[in-house]
Amino acid sequence: MQRQPLLIVLGLVTLSLVYGACPSTDSTLIRWSSVNDWMTKGAQVEISSSQNVLMDVSPPQLQFINIFGTLYITDTIDVNVSTKYISVYEGGKLIIGTPDCPITKKVVVSFYGPRSNHSVSDMGVDSFDGTSMGSKGLSVRTNGTLIVNGWYKGPAWTNLAQIATANQSSLVLKDPVFWKAGDQIIVTSTDYSETIKNPLSSVSWQKGNGDPDQTECVTVKSVAGNVVTLSAPLNYTHWAGHYQYAEVGLLTRRVVFQGDDDSTAEEFGGQVLLRKAKKIQIIGAEFYRMGQKGLLGRYPIHFHFIHDAAGLNYTVAQSSSHHNFFRGITIHETYGVTIRDFVAYKTNGHMYFLEEGGEHNNEFDHNLGAVAYPIADEEINYGIPMQVIPSDNEPSIFWITNPDNIFTNNAAVGSKFGFWFTLPTFPIGASYKYWQSYNSKYRPDSLPLKMFYNNTAHSSTSHCVFIDRGVNQDGSAPGGNPYWGSNSVVFQKTTAYKCRGASVWSITDLQHSGGVHVDSGDMSVFFNGDAAIHDSIFVGSSANLGIVPYARRQCGISTYDVGAPQHSYNNVFINFTTDYKGYYAGGQCGQGSGLQPISRTYNNTYINANPYTMSNINLGKGAFVWNDVDGSSTKIPGGAVVISSNQLISLPANSTGCTYNTTSPMAWVCPSNGYGHVQAAFTDPTSSRSYSLYPATLLNGTVLPAARHIRYTLVDMADRKRTGSISAAGDGLPCISGNYATSCEAILFNMPPKRMIGVKFTYNSDFRASPSQFRLQIGSLAPGDWMYVAIPYPTSARFQLTNEKGDNMTQVSSFAAVNISTFYYDSSTELLWAFLKASPSSFSTKIAQDVSFNIGSSNVVNIQAICSQNLCQPTLSKLQTTYSAPSVPFVENVYYGSLKNSQVVPATAAITGLGFAQIWHYPIWNEIHVAILHDLSAYDPTLSLGVGSYNSAGSILSFPIPGTSLSKSIFQTTPVLISALYTGNLFVQVNTSSFPRGHLRAQLYCSGTCKQPVVMKETNVCRPATNTYYVFNGTLTRGWNAGVYNLSWESFGTSTQSLCGNASLITTFYGGQYQISGLFDLNSTYNYLEFYIKTASGIINPKIWLRTNTTDSISLNLKPYALDGQLDDASGFQLVSIPLADFKLGSAFRLKTLIFNNYGGGAPITVSFDQIRFTTKTAATYNFGTTLVAGVSPSSTTGSTTASKSTTTAAPVASTSSAPVPVATTTSGKQTTAAGTTTSSASIPAKQEESLLVSTGSVVHSCYIGLVILLSVFLL
Repeated sequence: MQRQPLLIVLGLVTLSLVYGACPSTDSTLIRWSSVNDWMTKGAQVEISSSQNVLMDVSPPQLQFINIFGTLYITDTIDVNVSTKYISVYEGGKLIIGTPDCPITKKVVVSFYGPRSNHSVSDMGVDSFDGTSMGSKGLSVRTNGTLIVNGWYKGPAWTNLAQIATANQSSLVLKDPVFWKAGDQIIVTSTDYSETIKNPLSSVSWQKGNGDPDQTECVTVKSVAGNVVTLSAPLNYTHWAGHYQYAEVGLLTRRVVFQGDDDSTAEEFGGQVLLRKAKKIQIIGAEFYRMGQKGLLGRYPIHFHFIHDAAGLNYTVAQSSSHHNFFRGITIHETYGVTIRDFVAYKTNGHMYFLEEGGEHNNEFDHNLGAVAYPIADEEINYGIPMQVIPSDNEPSIFWITNPDNIFTNNAAVGSKFGFWFTLPTFPIGASYKYWQSYNSKYRPDSLPLKMFYNNTAHSSTSHCVFIDRGVNQDGSAPGGNPYWGSNSVVFQKTTAYKCRGASVWSITDLQHSGGVHVDSGDMSVFFNGDAAIHDSIFVGSSANLGIVPYARRQCGISTYDVGAPQHSYNNVFINFTTDYKGYYAGGQCGQGSGLQPISRTYNNTYINANPYTMSNINLGKGAFVWNDVDGSSTKIPGGAVVISSNQLISLPANSTGCTYNTTSPMAWVCPSNGYGHVQAAFTDPTSSRSYSLYPATLLNGTVLPAARHIRYTLVDMADRKRTGSISAAGDGLPCISGNYATSCEAILFNMPPKRMIGVKFTYNSDFRASPSQFRLQIGSLAPGDWMYVAIPYPTSARFQLTNEKGDNMTQVSSFAAVNISTFYYDSSTELLWAFLKASPSSFSTKIAQDVSFNIGSSNVVNIQAICSQNLCQPTLSKLQTTYSAPSVPFVENVYYGSLKNSQVVPATAAITGLGFAQIWHYPIWNEIHVAILHDLSAYDPTLSLGVGSYNSAGSILSFPIPGTSLSKSIFQTTPVLISALYTGNLFVQVNTSSFPRGHLRAQLYCSGTCKQPVVMKETNVCRPATNTYYVFNGTLTRGWNAGVYNLSWESFGTSTQSLCGNASLITTFYGGQYQISGLFDLNSTYNYLEFYIKTASGIINPKIWLRTNTTDSISLNLKPYALDGQLDDASGFQLVSIPLADFKLGSAFRLKTLIFNNYGGGAPITVSFDQIRFTTKTAATYNFGTTLVAGVSPSSTTGSTTASKSTTTAAPVASTSSAPVPVATTTSGKQTTAAGTTTSSASIPAKQEESLLVSTGSVVHSCYIGLVILLSVFLL
């Protein structure tokens, strides 16, 4: 009992030694030299749990050291340890230096043993989970401790402050350093990467002229502050300036873990394997000749399956790893490790390695990596393959399988890729099993990026930052799984230069901000999706010429082949003018090999740089479109559209002003107009490639040579033109193209929407058959754009057309019946007609302060033609005749108004604006399409629709949506919109940060000839007049209940934010179901299911199906049934009205459950439901009986008086003959036209259901307004 206080004191002494005191002064420690058995060669050392040992001597070569107690190595003498391995067991501690007494001498721990022992687990297994610890190295088991403190002062690496030229023997650095004579350092290359004349076939990406690796390993002779003198001169020039600064890093450290001298011949070095220790702290250590090539899990530093290390402060800092055989630092299924101020140089395979995708919450800060060599597929040594995972033949400095980590201030030099984000769908390997049992929904390819900030990559053989090609379960990364992030993910302040590929290759919805991109080999940034690049600097050609001649296309930003519009804004482009072997330089260019919606540029600056370019290899692809929304790139007031090919352009017949530069930038530049552009694509629905058209061997039974082109003629059917506005002969890509020699690529072409286009295929000059099968679709600037397409086929042809879901489309007997679900074949002209229409896409968001978009994506038409003798060739004589197109079979009313300062803008306002608004009304679709052009993009504009007479305050109908200088949006019609539009009381408003209640405003009037519908009496939202059964009307009807389906993380309840003053149902669901259950016998009395719905984003994502007592209905997307648009600012609810027949359950059934789901919906969504009911109604139709001409307002059919009480005010007078006739508003609510006719305007209640309108079958054509007229008004 009396010994307990002494034991406690000794425990405190030992604890203080672990965390700071100098062990050499502790007389209670056992001196190594005092144990005779440990001082003999080949000794097998075991330090028991009761022993605390101080190594005071360099022992002879040992067999092993097993530590159950504590082993200290201190700073009193130089120590050399040679052993097969060191194992730190549970409760054991290996402490080499302490924070108070770091190692200033030299401690070298060498591991020996031949590769023949690679299958031997000398170090045994970790008793925690049976993990094999392998041989030849240092292992720290679960609950062990490893502390290394080597002396350091100053940075582990810094940058040159001045250029260091070849044959120079001194370096001027940005920071003072405290390196010593004899230390080894590296000076990184600032030129293009190393190439090899004859590499192995699996690493053919290395092939080149034999350019040298210019990263140099040199020896320090002396140091004076920030000036380092070398013992020998440099072999190459290393740059400092023009955003390019060579890194200079220290390799030498005071504590060294290394493989022995024999390790190099067999590439079989030491390893450090770390489990869930009580503490891991490695500071000031050097890892040399480490890693065991070809062996999984045997790496220089390996954190293995530790899981959550948060709070344990696992740290590797101020250390180095160089001339190793396999990897640098590996983190495997471990979370919470910090790697800081680390220098890694020369290894095989990926260097900084996040192994399987579960790794997250780790931090990499201020680390340098240079030169990682590939491990080829063909490399087999000692009877085993050296390649552990296939992607090691494309090594990266940072191999990142999970974005939920921090990467700051790092530098990656050389290798194929600098930073490779190769994100798997699910964690791979052993991690897959763990995550499937723990959380099967854990998807690294969809996680947020924790931080990627101020990182540098250069001198890569391919892309410096590569965000694509997610890794598969076998470790290969062939492509097809990019980073499914969102546009809220931002890569910040990335610097990349001298990349033979792209500075940044970025796929899907990401942002890149504040970067610097210099001297990239092909393009600076290559991206697609809902993506943006902004506030960055691009240099096409710098003063750093280097010694590697590398002909390249100088392109600042290149779009890719698919995805949402990409955005380029607030960027600076410098020196994009040089011509390299037929390639033209420019700030923005286009990949052009697939269907692209229009990308956008805004507020960019060009210094000695072309804003856009299109290289000659891209002519004919036709997919490249940039929309200069503010004119900063094209210097055209109001902005312009830049299109890739002179062969593939079409504008309205009365439009002028497009220019074409035949040298550079090789693109058509057309002033913006209300029409915008669409891109159409003909592709092969059976091909794995998204844009393959003709097979290589057979075309309708004809064998084709390898080198061939698809040729075609586009015909403007409405204008009856073959030439001029479109194309006389356009070529697709050659059918043999790179790796895709098995098929031709797509035919793509640009044109304004709202057109009728004929496409005539030809093969060379003697074969004019149309493809027997292909896919047709359009990508659009805006929802609502449409196009009729005619393809010639012989009269013997038979057709099967399907939509994107594979559902059959119906063949109709007249052109007038053609829509997105039908098609028509006209045997008299041998033309097959299909219809394409862009619907609102799944997103309509503001991507940044100054750039916004609303885009559309069309229906897909898959065409299969069965032709006689498999030859779909129409009669030749008919192909040579002029086509006569039928009339558009629906009403398209066009309205126009000039944007001028609204009544809330004082006359003294410093910011003024101009522009116009144009509206197309399509009664057949219950839609109005709004196009706006204005010059206030710099003031964070949003757009609103409102009701009110000219110069009255009016009321706003729609929530503000983001609006750039050229914006197109689609709105569902409501009674309020219809009545206001046809009585001259609808206005478009541009709001800005200066005037959020309206900066510019345009009153809309008929532009030509319009038809007014007869609006019948409307019914109240909360009290439908029709036969109705309520499931929910403020409360659930008795017998009904609501809840989520067995998903604990989803929620449900009621909300006071309701439509009719009571409660509404509300649920938040991620990927599951929300169910409303009861029992109700439905019969033919009811023909519609209706409810009101509201989501936070305004986007209707969920699906619905019905469950009866016997079966389930088909599942329906809600979005197509959302009829009524937003009712008003206060509610935000939309009416969903679904014909019960669409559920395909018959005319009578017993309903049990309404089921809503969000499967595949991505992020959780919150949805509110109100007024859920079964009802009886007739479909809404329009009666067009009253004609409006040139802006004359008709008499209202409702007979109500206007709510406006404004005094008489004159409306603006347009400056052209086709402009609207001015209308005055009187205090009585009447309107007076210029001709003196008095009409009454309608008063519309704030909350109303859709109107019921009676059709009389009247049809009228639209009247377009020309670009010259629009611009003349805009420029007033």
